[in-house]
Parts: sequence; structure tokens; C-alpha cells
Amino acid sequence: MKQEVPVSLFKRKPKCPYCDEVLEKHPTRKKKCPHCEKYIYVRDKTPVTETDATLIDWAKRLEYLGITLADLKLHKKKLTESFMKKFGQEPSGNDIVWRALNSLKLHPHDYQNLRFAQIDMANLLRQEGKDATVHLQEAAKYKLLELKEEGYKKVKIVNRNDSLVCDKCRSLEGKEFTIDEALSSLPVPNYCISEDGCRCHYQPVIDLDSYFDD
Repeated sequence: MKQEVPVSLFKRKPKCPYCDEVLEKHPTRKKKCPHCEKYIYVRDKTPVTETDATLIDWAKRLEYLGITLADLKLHKKKLTESFMKKFGQEPSGNDIVWRALNSLKLHPHDYQNLRFAQIDMANLLRQEGKDATVHLQEAAKYKLLELKEEGYKKVKIVNRNDSLVCDKCRSLEGKEFTIDEALSSLPVPNYCISEDGCRCHYQPVIDLDSYFDD
């Protein structure tokens, strides 16, 4: 005789990922738990904490660096132990992603991925309202090194040419530097006074004379 499976097994009510209390309905988007009043997030139709939602989102974004969700969860475990001892609280999702990026071991000549990693670290700081200029400068260095490796000798500065460009950045528009000069002085990105910070970038200059000489 075929054994009947209790219908209740298929209709188990979801639980809050924080307090483990039963929820009346399965959340389909961000909502506050009626018990602990913490915000529940939904990823792949599953209720998760804000921290886990952050890790899931960043794991997809960091695939290019070989960082997986399992890696981020391992960093979460290790960092949580440290945070609980020092601060008596758990780390945020951004703290965990920062640790993962900061612990990344890339080949010193993998300029492209080193640049992207610095940009992601800058984005984390920006999300928290912190100055990200230092990491954007590191990203710019890797871009210059990448261009140098590709055989370029000079670069020029290009800005967004909109109303947000500050006077300092506007004065640098079109100026040319050898790559070694740019690496030494790093004129951009600078500590721009505009709301969005410095958005200038380096564009390689093609030496047409040497091109035709070849």
C-alpha cells in the first residue's frame, strides 16, 4: 500500500532567518520580521539575513576573481569570531567582502584583476560614505601598468565633461604624460571636490609617427 505523506510537510511555514520564529507567509521581497523586527531579505525564494543577502549578491559579482559564496561564508565564520571577541557583535556583509578582497592572492602582473579588485574595494567604501580615493588611485596605477605592458608610452587625461566636473579636473583635461610620469605623480584620480569624486581616467595616446615608421 502506498504510504501517504502528510500534507503539512509540503506546507511548512517559513521561519525568520534571525529569530527562527514562524512567519505567516513566505516573503517574496524585503520585509520586516513581525517578531524581532529585523529586515528579512529574499534570495532564490529563500528568506535570508541582510548579511547573507550581501554575500550572495557579491559572490555573483566576484566570480571573475574566483571568489565563491563558499569562500565568503568561510571568511564570515572567521571574521565573526574575531568581531565577537573585539566588538561583541557580528561583522556586516561589507566587512566580510572587504576581508575576502583584502586576502586575495593574485599574480603581481595580473593588472586587470588587481585593478578591478581595487575598484570593488572603493565601491564598498563609497557605500559606507567613506573616501575611496586611495583605492581608486591604486586601480589607476594598475591601469597604467597594463597600458605600459601593452606597449603604450603616453596617456592623456579625459574627464566626463559634464556639470559635475570640478575646476581642478577640468584643467587637467587633455593633458599628456608619459606612463612613467603618470605613475610617479598620479595626477588623477585626485581628491576631487565634486560630489561624485574624481571621475577622470587615462586614455592611451597612439604615437602615429612611430607607428608609420614601423
